[in-house]
Amino acid sequence: METATKALVLLLAAGAIAGVLTWSAWSSREGSGIASPLQSSMDETAGFSLTSDAFPDGGMIPAAYTCDGEGASVPLAVSGIPEGTQSLALIMDDPDIPEAVKDAQGIAVYDHWVRYGITPEDGAIEAGDGGEGQNSAGTIGYAPPCPPAQYEPKEHRYVFTLYALAAPLAFEIPPTKQDLLARMDGDIIATTSLVGMYARK
Repeated sequence: METATKALVLLLAAGAIAGVLTWSAWSSREGSGIASPLQSSMDETAGFSLTSDAFPDGGMIPAAYTCDGEGASVPLAVSGIPEGTQSLALIMDDPDIPEAVKDAQGIAVYDHWVRYGITPEDGAIEAGDGGEGQNSAGTIGYAPPCPPAQYEPKEHRYVFTLYALAAPLAFEIPPTKQDLLARMDGDIIATTSLVGMYARK
C-alpha cells in the first residue's frame, strides 16, 4: 500500500512539472504577450495589479479608445507595487493580427503602446508620466485598437503588460518594444497584465 501511494505521488508531481514546462515553452514564444500561470500566481500573491475604469479584465474596450472613436489612450491604474520598484514600464500589444499584416510588416504581434520611466506610485498612471516609445505604426505613443474587419478573427485581444523594475530607465531616442525589453532584462521584479477586447462593427 505504501509503495502504491509513493508511486501515485511521484506520478502527480511529474505531471505538474510537465504542465508548467509546457506552458512556459508556449508563453515564452516571441510576441505572445501573455504571462505564464506561475508568473500570474506570483503577481496575484504580491497584490501587483493593473486595472482600467473603462473596462474589466477580459472585457470590451469602449470605442472612444479605438480608431472608431476619439482614439484616446486607455486610462489605467496600478496597485500593489512591489517593494524595491524604481520605475514602471508598460507594453500594449495585439497578438491576434491577421497573417496578411504579419507578412506585410514582418511582425508577429502589433505593438500599440510602449511606455517607460513611469513613477512607481499606486493609483492612476498619468498621461505624460515617463517616456513614450515607438509603436508598430512607426509613430510615438498610443496607437488605438483598429482590427481590420475583413479578416478573422474580427475580435482581437489587446494585452497591457506592466513591469515593475529595479532600476530607472532613460532613452535618448524613443525605444521600440524590443529596445525596451532588452534594456529591462535582469531588472524585472514582477509583471501583471490586463486584457481588453475589441471588434469593429
